[in-house]
Amino acid sequence: MKYFQKQLSISRRGAGILLAMSFLGFGITMIVIEYTSKAAGYYSSTRSFVDGYSARELSYAGLEAGILTLRSIPEEQLFSLGLISNPPKLLLSNFCTEGGKCTNHYVSYSIQPEDGKLNLNHLITNSDELNNSYHRIFSRLFEALDLDIDSIAAIIDWIDLNDFQTTNGAERAEYSSLEPSRKIKNGPMYSLSELSVVIGFDKNLVYSERIPANFQKEKDERASIGEIEEELIQSDDWVLANNLTAYLPEQLLGTEKVNLNAARYHVLYSLAENMGKQEVTALFKLRAEKVYVKDTKDIEALAELKQPSIINSTITLAKELLGEGSVSGFLKLKSRFYKITGIGYITLITDTEEKSIAVRRVWGIYDKDTKKLIYFSED
Repeated sequence: MKYFQKQLSISRRGAGILLAMSFLGFGITMIVIEYTSKAAGYYSSTRSFVDGYSARELSYAGLEAGILTLRSIPEEQLFSLGLISNPPKLLLSNFCTEGGKCTNHYVSYSIQPEDGKLNLNHLITNSDELNNSYHRIFSRLFEALDLDIDSIAAIIDWIDLNDFQTTNGAERAEYSSLEPSRKIKNGPMYSLSELSVVIGFDKNLVYSERIPANFQKEKDERASIGEIEEELIQSDDWVLANNLTAYLPEQLLGTEKVNLNAARYHVLYSLAENMGKQEVTALFKLRAEKVYVKDTKDIEALAELKQPSIINSTITLAKELLGEGSVSGFLKLKSRFYKITGIGYITLITDTEEKSIAVRRVWGIYDKDTKKLIYFSED
């Protein structure tokens, strides 16, 4: 009897050991599964970080390439070679692992003259006073884009250094009363994105198209006249952000002028009271003919710009735009400030497609005269 009890005890102990071993094996299996899952996640995160870092380094290379391009190639050639409108895309490397996974590393850069746009900071002079001439230009631009002209006052109060509220503007009290409250800057803007936090503005108003209902009909009508007329106004022209910029040169005075070769339709339209579709079309045709306009005599020779200036009847509209005597003019033929964007991206190549797995951008405003970046940002 004792023998059978002993054997039963051994059997129970063996079963217990087997059960314990089973639980231990199950536990180890679960731990291994969990560890493997976490390890895969850590690897994926690390891989994403590495790809993102690599793309970031590529974007810096793109920015440097853009700066080198501006330093070594005259602006006229940038336009004629298409580097302004069609930036290069370079494949730097193709990397494949033993498992057959392949990635491509690309770098690209774009160069855009920023003084083809209206600079928000020019609404205020160096002495912190309203720039009346520039305010009139802004008013014409806002009217052309069907925007509230009174909202310009809020921009003025945002960038001026004082606390005196402009008519229809907004100062500290108005920003403090918002939910949530904001702090007014009372200083110049360094980036156009700041405009979206000014009272009366938001990201949608700044960056979205405001195409009028009859846009396509008018474009079709212009197409029947000629190719230049058809291309005169594009859908991108109805985006406020494409007509404005914000950067701070060392001195505001003397940098208000707009580069004819880079300006959009509504910007040119806004530069003088008697600028209309006919006058802007003439300038666009001159640009198409020359590719790059570099002689003011070509502008003065345009019949459409020989009409008398409204602000000074003794000079022509062309002279008003270019400057004559006491009239300073707001048109020039060469850019000084450029926005350079460096882009780095990595793509994964499969049997069926090439898809992006990491993209990074860096950009800055480059002053070609001083050969310095006056603003830098990393997305």
